[in-house]
Amino acid sequence: PHHEFSYIAKPTLPLPNHLADSFLRRSTVKAYNSLRILSAGRTETIKKTELSAFMHPLDKVRNWNRLYGKSGIIQWQIAVPEVSEHTLFDVIDSIQKAKVPAFLAVLKKLGASNQAPLSFPMEGWTLAVDFPANDKRIYGFLDALDQELVKAGGRIYLAKDARLDPELIPKMYPDLDEWKSIRKNIDPDRRWQSDFSRRLNLQ
Repeated sequence: PHHEFSYIAKPTLPLPNHLADSFLRRSTVKAYNSLRILSAGRTETIKKTELSAFMHPLDKVRNWNRLYGKSGIIQWQIAVPEVSEHTLFDVIDSIQKAKVPAFLAVLKKLGASNQAPLSFPMEGWTLAVDFPANDKRIYGFLDALDQELVKAGGRIYLAKDARLDPELIPKMYPDLDEWKSIRKNIDPDRRWQSDFSRRLNLQ
């Protein structure tokens, strides 16, 4: 039955099979943001909305991932402890100064972490930013941001990573050895492996 916590995806806007990699760029994103600000109005309002619309607004667009073109995106998602929230301002400032295209950014408050050795959340904040994968500047730029993130006691969300330096993993996830010990006990012959675990030396 339908109720306020039902998850009902209602895609209404279809996209063509192929969009040029240049479809999303600084000018189009800036225009979209301006329209969003204007449509929001100047007065603060409180209203109920469906769970799907609140949690996953992009699902209103059918096959929304096509917006990013054939090359796709690099999503860089970080968590920083509450005492290092200034790092978020530094990151945003760095993105603006470097003039690298950032298609989408999502900021969320995080509660207390759990005891899992590779758990991502920590009490503080998480920021996710989408960058175009075909812009070669992004990779060196993110490498530099990763170093600053480590200094702030933050970490990368491994489930969304595709380019992190594996040498930073122990600094971001200090309980990595505990994970490796658990894995060794469960799978001593290393029968269960993946390209992901080999790339980040999680075995």
